[in-house]
Amino acid sequence: MASPHPTQIGAFSILALLGVGGMGKVYLARDSQGKQVALKVLLPELTAATLDRLRFEREFDIASQMDHPCLVSVYERSFENDLCYYSMEFVQGGDLGRRFQAAPGHSFSRQVGQEALTYFVQLADALNYLHQHNIIHRDLKTENVLVDSGNQVRLLDFGLACFHKVASKANRITSPGMVLGTPYAMAPEQIIGDGADVRSDIYSLGVMIYQIFCQRLPFEAPDPMAVLYQILNQPVPPFKPEIPAPEGLGDLVTQMLSKEPHARPRDAGEVKQRLEALAGGWNGEVEVRAVPVATPEPVRKLVTPRFIGRRQEEAWFEKRLTEVVEGRGGWGALTGPAGVGKSYLLQHWAASAKSHAVTAVKVQPVSGSHIPYQLWTPTLRWALHEQVVPQSVLPFVPALSLLLPELATPGSEGYAPLDDPLQRYHLYEGMARLILHRAQKPSVLLLDQIHEADPASLEFLHYFLETRYYSSDALKLPLIVLALNGEEHSNELDVLRRLAEQQSSATLLPLTGFQLNEAQQFLESLLDHQVVHPETLRFLHHETEGKPLYLQELARLGVEDGAWQWREGNWHFRTPSGATSWGSGTLRLPARLQAALRKRLEGLGEMELEVLRMSAVLGPLLAFRHLQALCGLADRPLYEICAQLVQRRLLQEGSDFELASQGTADVVLESMSWGVRRGYHARAAAYLERTEKASHWEVGQHWALAGEPEKAGDSFLAAAQAALRSYAYEEACRCLQEISQLPPLTQPLTHWELEELWADAMLGAGFSQQALEKLIPLSQAADPEPINSLRRLRKLGGAYEHLGRLRESYEANQLGLERQSKLKSKNPDRAQSILEEGLRLCERQSRVLFLLRPPGWLDDFTHLVIAQMRLAIKRSQNRQESWAQAFIYGGFWSLRRLKWSGGALLSISNALTRMKSLPDSEAKAQLMGDSGYLMLLAGSTRKAKRVLEDTRDMLNRLGLATGLCKNLLQLHAVCFHQGCVGEAYQHGCQALQLARRLGNRFEEALALSTITQSSSALGNLEAAETYLSQLEPLREQFQASYMELIAELAHCYFLWAKKRYADLVQRATKNYEACKAIQELPHQTLHFGVLALEGQILLDPAASTGLLEELNAPTRGQRLYRPIYKRLQATALMAEDKRGRAFEILGECTRRAEQAGVPWERFRCHSLLADWLAEEGLGEHHRTEAARAWKDVMHE
Repeated sequence: MASPHPTQIGAFSILALLGVGGMGKVYLARDSQGKQVALKVLLPELTAATLDRLRFEREFDIASQMDHPCLVSVYERSFENDLCYYSMEFVQGGDLGRRFQAAPGHSFSRQVGQEALTYFVQLADALNYLHQHNIIHRDLKTENVLVDSGNQVRLLDFGLACFHKVASKANRITSPGMVLGTPYAMAPEQIIGDGADVRSDIYSLGVMIYQIFCQRLPFEAPDPMAVLYQILNQPVPPFKPEIPAPEGLGDLVTQMLSKEPHARPRDAGEVKQRLEALAGGWNGEVEVRAVPVATPEPVRKLVTPRFIGRRQEEAWFEKRLTEVVEGRGGWGALTGPAGVGKSYLLQHWAASAKSHAVTAVKVQPVSGSHIPYQLWTPTLRWALHEQVVPQSVLPFVPALSLLLPELATPGSEGYAPLDDPLQRYHLYEGMARLILHRAQKPSVLLLDQIHEADPASLEFLHYFLETRYYSSDALKLPLIVLALNGEEHSNELDVLRRLAEQQSSATLLPLTGFQLNEAQQFLESLLDHQVVHPETLRFLHHETEGKPLYLQELARLGVEDGAWQWREGNWHFRTPSGATSWGSGTLRLPARLQAALRKRLEGLGEMELEVLRMSAVLGPLLAFRHLQALCGLADRPLYEICAQLVQRRLLQEGSDFELASQGTADVVLESMSWGVRRGYHARAAAYLERTEKASHWEVGQHWALAGEPEKAGDSFLAAAQAALRSYAYEEACRCLQEISQLPPLTQPLTHWELEELWADAMLGAGFSQQALEKLIPLSQAADPEPINSLRRLRKLGGAYEHLGRLRESYEANQLGLERQSKLKSKNPDRAQSILEEGLRLCERQSRVLFLLRPPGWLDDFTHLVIAQMRLAIKRSQNRQESWAQAFIYGGFWSLRRLKWSGGALLSISNALTRMKSLPDSEAKAQLMGDSGYLMLLAGSTRKAKRVLEDTRDMLNRLGLATGLCKNLLQLHAVCFHQGCVGEAYQHGCQALQLARRLGNRFEEALALSTITQSSSALGNLEAAETYLSQLEPLREQFQASYMELIAELAHCYFLWAKKRYADLVQRATKNYEACKAIQELPHQTLHFGVLALEGQILLDPAASTGLLEELNAPTRGQRLYRPIYKRLQATALMAEDKRGRAFEILGECTRRAEQAGVPWERFRCHSLLADWLAEEGLGEHHRTEAARAWKDVMHE
């Protein structure tokens, strides 16, 4: 059987595996002299990472300088065969836990307790030694403490200790899926991500003392996450020792296990003294005295502050966390000015989520970076953790591969979004489905600093919130918490406010600075719980407006300047000369920060300045590997320089090095002359251009600052093209604007090429008016290539259509079609391009014609359809699609010209037969949708519904947004005319959400009209009025005949529901006459006719005779409107007291409604019969039937 570990590493023979840590393994080995040693080996995957290897080497260097009887000695370090390791003393002996482990029922003697105390005194002394050398163990536990043959405690570390004053951000528990340290021995501040300091080790030492003397852990549970929760939220159990212990040890241990670091003993030296005092007093050797409290020394460093306040926000998060565990998601937004503590609160919540066994993912954008979707890329990679794409996401993989290249199939072509702006839906829907698939298990997404995010990231955020959190239940959704700077006039904040008002699962959480008492607690925790003088407190609170980040920074600057002074039992903060009172306002934080930063630059050597300057120039792209390449330094010297800059608080070290603050970058850049800065930017640009993952935008910025406009233009153009490919249209606009500001001779595009590409980006971003202003001169400009003129005219027509200026759109499209018909070419590729532009123009013009409906539009429509068919036959080898389209238009002709529904149904059946041989595609879905809607117009609602539902299923299966909104509107119409008004309303709501999601204002207006119609029919007048008010501005924007028809129909239904019959008669009659005048489709004409007739009968039955006679002939053969007409006829007869004939007709209407399965007509007929028979006491049966029919109407 193969060994589970290597048998040889370098000169060492491997004997056994001793332990495994988060970053490495420790083996028992034998060196070349035959001596047994412990060999610590860095994990191979971390060895390949330069920074991890350098940290490992630095650990050895520091460890080799340690000299204490409780610490193991280190011998030699080596790096070979891609393995980094060092040897150290192997200690033989049992660990502390096993030494004091007793059999059940065994009792311990007083001598055992004395022995245990002796060991803990030694251990406290070792910790004190480590802390004096700025080393924090972070993983103290009984398994890491051995007792050798000489009864000497030996402190081991099988998990790589932290050799920093405070644990780095890279190693915090808030990294997704990572918990550093042993859960039961972790201090609360380690769990919540505040970093470890010396008092974290004191907490772990307290756990060990409790465990040995009480023979149990203070907090225990089978699930490690449950242990973390107990540590954070439950009080320490009483100290009940099984091993005899001196009086007072329980008090010391309880203090060591305090939740707040400041409440624990100050350092390990104090713990050692108190343990020695307890041991001596217990043995009767010395008098037990309290350890004297030393007078505070001048402040040399601040400690990690404890979590202060925010009770209301904490309660909200705890409630939401419980809900997400139960399967209900939601979202909230932390808003407030910079420095108020939003990021710190998110960090705290990430740890809290993990203590509830909820996955927490915290991300934030890189400040100043313009990479599209950078806020979401880490989340998508988290969601794709198993590299297995779920079934629901498969249709969207081509779009997702733009952000996740590993999903791209070999040889696949890039996505081309400009031909269809709605393709952006594919990317957004794919992203949403991928995240939701992973979030089936309770999850929390914490998105920090979203005001720094790129526009594309924000667009997807809005899409995700709008489409997934509209329900109050928000089932199986993650909890999303956002943090952003909440300026009063922030566009992003306005969007979130609007969403929060519409969604019950959303909450805005504004944060403000600390109150005076909270600022006092915060400052005193920074000063290790020493008292701050009230005057100093008021001064600092005033200067920082109570913002915790600024309080901490100003207090830290006071340490550097020696401004903290201890007088009369209080800490005072010495103010600059001239600042006689705290309210003078002479000390402003930014100026003081700049001065402190300049002071930190003093005394730096040439190489330190070189590294710092390049770091400032790189800015958000700063990375150790970039510094290596640009500064030309070996990794170890560079690491030491970076470590020195960290000590000066000019850099900070997390998973990589980064600037300590934006202020640091500003001060460093200001210290360089322009000539020097240009040289640095040129070096950075040239290097980044060769780096695969570098953003073209960043490269362009560096070339521009280096004074190389031509190279900057090429980079900005590449950035714009990359942004367009991923639908980040606003980002593309930003890049093109940068190009426009370069000297004309250095720009990578001609003026007209730049303007056209800019117009494309503006159209995609929804800036139609700005795009129009660019396209008008473009369409008028002479171009030697006629195909360019065609393309620009088509885009101009599209811009006019987006703005609702359909007449101008019609004229632009018509001009393009006239030019296209005259173009000929013998070049096959050029001829194909001309043909494609002609097809696009035909498609756009047919849509505009249908909506605009000018005089003679049907003849123009017919000619356009014939031209489109001719072009399609030339282009496509598949004739079945062309024939199917021909039959559909034939059906439309039958309805429009011949008023023959039978002929229309025959043509549509032929079209559907032709479609059966076509593969599933967007074109087939469009043909099926048109067929289904024509079936509705011809009166066959059941067949229409089946076809439209098949179409919807195909669109969803293929992941196609194009046509889905239109399909939902068609399903609304079919269900409404079937009498299933509740179902129709649901389809209308889905259509409205989708139209808004896709930014299609015209279909949004149609959806609002249909929802108003169904809401009115259901009696929901408040909702109907709201939808109607939202419709009006869109109606004014799109002044189109079709829009007017649909909007007027919605108004009529609203007037009917409000029982404003006089207004209904006037409005419906006016539209009925208008439809007759322009020979509108019977479906629309009769709809207004029967509404006018019902209003007239309810208002004045005698005056309805003329309209009743007029509608008799047109409704014959109309399956949708004849039953309605007969019901109204019966109502008019009843008003004339012709009861027998009225009952006869209404009875027949009721039977036909029952047979046809039309719930609305069943409800209306039974309701009328119940009212008519009420006087005879015979209406109860019909009232019951009406109630049953209403349930079907509501789709219950």
